[in-house]
Order: sequence, then C-alpha cells, then structure tokens
Amino acid sequence: MDTYAKVEGWILRIAMAVLGFMHIRSISENTLRQFVRFGMVGVTNTLVSYAIYVAVLQGFRIAGVQCAYDYIVASVTAFVLSVLWSYMLNSAFVFKKQRSFLTVLSEIAKSYISYGLSGLVIANLILYALVDGLGISAYISFFLVLVVTVPMNFILNKFWTFKA
Repeated sequence: MDTYAKVEGWILRIAMAVLGFMHIRSISENTLRQFVRFGMVGVTNTLVSYAIYVAVLQGFRIAGVQCAYDYIVASVTAFVLSVLWSYMLNSAFVFKKQRSFLTVLSEIAKSYISYGLSGLVIANLILYALVDGLGISAYISFFLVLVVTVPMNFILNKFWTFKA
C-alpha cells in the first residue's frame, strides 16, 4: 500500500469515527471518500493559489506599484490559475469517470462558474470585510476565507460540475 492510500485510509477512518460520534449516518462512504480526496486536492490547490497570491502582492511591492486593492488583484489572479489546477486534479483524482471532450469543456466552464461564486464573489467579500473592515492581515485573511469556501466548493463540484 502506497503512502497516499495509507493517509487517505487514515483520514477516512477518522472522518467516519467523527461522523459516528455525531450520530451522522446518512453520508455514504463514497461521498466521504470523495470529500477526503477533495480536501487533499484542496491542500495542493491552496498552496498553489497562495503562492500565486503572495507572488502577485510581492510583485506589486517590488515593482513599486501603488494599488489600494492589490490583494483583490492578487486574489483574482490566483483564482484564475488555481481553478484550472483544481479542475484537473479533481477530474482525475476525486470525481473519476470517462469524459468526452465536450463534457470536459462543460465541466471546466462549470468549475469557473462555481468557483467564481465562492472563490471570487463570496471569498472577496469576506476578504474585504476581514482586511478593510476588521484590519486583519491580507496574508492571514486568505486562509480564514477557506472555512466558508471549501465546503461550498465541494457541494458545487460534486452535485453540479461533476454530477458524481
């Protein structure tokens, strides 16, 4: 058994134990497995997205460009590039099935729409509230937004984008 399978199995057992402790039995093992895999893909996606986000913020600073909403520009740039990354991994790793070329194009479009709702609209509204409203660092706020967007993204991807 490879390391990935061990980690996935370990996380799956913990998740099933937590759900059992909470008396939640209506979630299928397949859905739970998909959620665990979605989370694992999400970790890589978050790292890629954050690296792009920081690179754009630092690019503004290094170039000496003054932009009041540089963190929004960085967020949008990270979004555009990381959605494609996320689609490719989720398609191959989480919601596996054979797809025609037109289906893939449709799923990519749905990915951008669903992540656009959560990753641009909702995430940036929360980001704005945290940074400008509460004065929390733009670097930390990026991670706080994930508490809302990750579960939303899983539901949208599972039931709409991939219909899995």
